[in-house]
Amino acid sequence: MVEFSRNVTYNPTHLESQSFMDFSKSSRSVLCYTAATDTKISPVFYDYSTPKNPVEFHLELDHVGKTSYCMKTQFFFEGIEEPVVENKYTMVFIDSESMKSSQPPEWWKEKYASGLEKRQGLKIPRNVIPETGVLFGKQVQIAASNLDQFLHTNWSNYLKFCYDALVEYEVKKLGQENILNSFRKVKQFSLLFLQESSLMDTLDVQLWKDQENPYLFKFKVLKKTEDVCDCQIEFHS
Repeated sequence: MVEFSRNVTYNPTHLESQSFMDFSKSSRSVLCYTAATDTKISPVFYDYSTPKNPVEFHLELDHVGKTSYCMKTQFFFEGIEEPVVENKYTMVFIDSESMKSSQPPEWWKEKYASGLEKRQGLKIPRNVIPETGVLFGKQVQIAASNLDQFLHTNWSNYLKFCYDALVEYEVKKLGQENILNSFRKVKQFSLLFLQESSLMDTLDVQLWKDQENPYLFKFKVLKKTEDVCDCQIEFHS
């Protein structure tokens, strides 16, 4: 759902004037890369008694920083006032020539940033691997199907790598006969992207449990000794 909303938002249009937030025009000088994302999922989303009505999503610009912006997407089921899923993601502006962080064009800031600079942007803390208590480690090699249009690993695959590591750990711990216990209802997940990875890269996924919240698992994805991605997945109790 989140990936679909992003595709609709950033899909190129034949008429530049019809592109969302003028991204077709701004992309001439700056590119945008995902820096962080956070998603909250309501219990209603998993309730089988919830009517299977059309899904509607609302998209808004939530914050504009010096070299980044944050989008908020809310998904609604027809007849239900509260969103069943809410996603926020931060995108950073990258100069298309130097490939370094950059401010957006002045005309874009004047048109879209007014009043949003003072809002709180998406803040995701770094994960620190504990000296003791790491539950599981898993290696992943980046395949062609993991890549995006820029030939880097698509952001959503990091969540897949981490969730796969968690399920593999729990199945090895509890046995195949209890495999359904490993597929619980996710309450919230977040990802912080620190480096890129590409085809044939080998990544190490480290997994541990939060010391205070028994439903929260933390992950760090490494490429050799470099931090590539930090992830957290929390389940409904």
